[in-house]
Amino acid sequence: MQLLFVGIAGGNYALDRSFSLSPANWIPQATNRADAFGNLIFTNAPDPATNNFWRIRSVP
Repeated sequence: MQLLFVGIAGGNYALDRSFSLSPANWIPQATNRADAFGNLIFTNAPDPATNNFWRIRSVP
């Protein structure tokens, strides 16, 4: 899976995954810094046999 996200240039963002939203149990997948244009690309290979819910959050 590849996800493109546009954020604030130079900002740090984390991609998390959960198998369920009730209750959500977020598992960190990757942390990336946005480029000069705010672009980030997260790449991950989750198990396609499971449900996968994703969130992107800013980190310090």
